[in-house]
Amino acid sequence: MKIFEGNKYSFTNKKDVQCPAEKFLYRQQLGNTLSDVMHNHKSDIVSKIREVANIHKYRRRLKGKCIEHDSLYMSLRLCFEYEINEKELAQNLLLEMFICEGNLDTIFSILLPGHVIKTLSSVKRYTNLLYPGFMSKTMRKKLVESFHFYLRQICETREKLTNGECDIIDRPFEITELHNPLSAAAVCRDPEMVEVLLRYGANPFFRLGEENRFDPFESLIKGLNSIFIFNNSNFNSETKDALTEEGRRGLICLDTFMRGVWSVSFDASTHINTLENGDDSDKKLEEQKSYGLNPKLADMFDYKHYMGVRSLQHVCRCSIRTTLSKNSPTLPSEIEKLPLPPSIKAYLDLKSN
Repeated sequence: MKIFEGNKYSFTNKKDVQCPAEKFLYRQQLGNTLSDVMHNHKSDIVSKIREVANIHKYRRRLKGKCIEHDSLYMSLRLCFEYEINEKELAQNLLLEMFICEGNLDTIFSILLPGHVIKTLSSVKRYTNLLYPGFMSKTMRKKLVESFHFYLRQICETREKLTNGECDIIDRPFEITELHNPLSAAAVCRDPEMVEVLLRYGANPFFRLGEENRFDPFESLIKGLNSIFIFNNSNFNSETKDALTEEGRRGLICLDTFMRGVWSVSFDASTHINTLENGDDSDKKLEEQKSYGLNPKLADMFDYKHYMGVRSLQHVCRCSIRTTLSKNSPTLPSEIEKLPLPPSIKAYLDLKSN
């Protein structure tokens, strides 16, 4: 049986640890900032992590499937804390996780609402390893930084993780197929996570299921519509303040979404549109897809600005990002290499308007 002690992960049963490398890693404390002492200890950590990855691969091949992944998640977290930028090392850890579990839901689990994580014991257990203190507001900055690190490693390995299906960062959660990472961040109205995902190429219009026309962008719009409907109700001032804050965060997410898309079709009318001539083909639905806006939401931003052709500057941004994405799995890294002023690189990387 394993227990959590604050940010330190410890064991009550020594039999749970099966090799010296794992014993070494389990003695480390998670949730720390790299110090001089830790830096001097870095080479030992790297060698032990490499050993753990190899041992896990051996066990998996020997038994067919390994169900104990604590050491893998612990190792990936230590790669972040010790600023270990050896791509091959992190990629091996991710591949082992993916081969055994068939997904990387645990890494993206931090995007789900807290109550969902709490109700799934295995998810909570691994989430605590990857994101120590993830429920604490004081750990928020560290949480975003660690997620950014994991996502960068995932994107470096994305070709090996797609498994012939959709892009790994667009893949729906297995525990809730109505959401994928970007739609989960949109539903939670988390501007920082939305920005990180979009910067790495998450598709805001990815359909969540063959028969489901629901996509991450629609998740955000529906949530905002609901907020502006309920905020007009007779709630007490505290509830209205909370709804106002949610609306503010949602509008920031909306602004971030708009940075990375060519154009969006909105409908702010109050009547119902129907298809003519009885043609309900998927092609016509795709062409006519528009996102309905509550009139109060429509008044909050210039939605017509985002319909049709936008500025030449924005068209250039989208074109450059599309071209770069074909040559590199990690857009932010590729943009950083460009011989351009910092302000232009920030614009291309969706960090500014």
